[in-house]
Amino acid sequence: MFYCDIDRSGVDFCAETLGGHGIYSEPDLTAVDLPGDLDLIWVGSLFTHVDEARTKLWLEHLSSRLSPMGVLVATFHGLYSIIEHSLRPMINPTGWAEIMRQFEQGGYGYAAYTEHDMGDYGVSLVRPSKLIDIATSIPETRVLSFTERAWANNHDVLVVAKPGRASLIRI
Repeated sequence: MFYCDIDRSGVDFCAETLGGHGIYSEPDLTAVDLPGDLDLIWVGSLFTHVDEARTKLWLEHLSSRLSPMGVLVATFHGLYSIIEHSLRPMINPTGWAEIMRQFEQGGYGYAAYTEHDMGDYGVSLVRPSKLIDIATSIPETRVLSFTERAWANNHDVLVVAKPGRASLIRI
């Protein structure tokens, strides 16, 4: 079992408490040399903080590390997050207005935090159909499921797997 995060103390805690190996992440996830042939990759609340280009790139990177029958599970801010933001704002009003403008225009909105020093991390919002479009463009994978509000009654959950949809392997 591997634990990977940019928060080194969190990685150390998981490895020591739960057993397994820690991998320290980098701001650019593609710079992290993850092991190959992973059966399961779980990504909670990472894609909720990055733009569309990184989402595509990082989903491809993670998918490339899956075993031939591996599964990638990741969470995203979806339609319910619009309601959630009205109850508990995730970003300043200017940032949210930019997210909503992009979201309405192309199905994916993003704005960097300005009130926190977190580099180019911020808040993203993705329409389910846009996320499925992104996921189906990942080579050698297929979408197993997409469920709104499946994690913590808030985040949408996407599940992609190998082998790809064109594979002759039967499950």
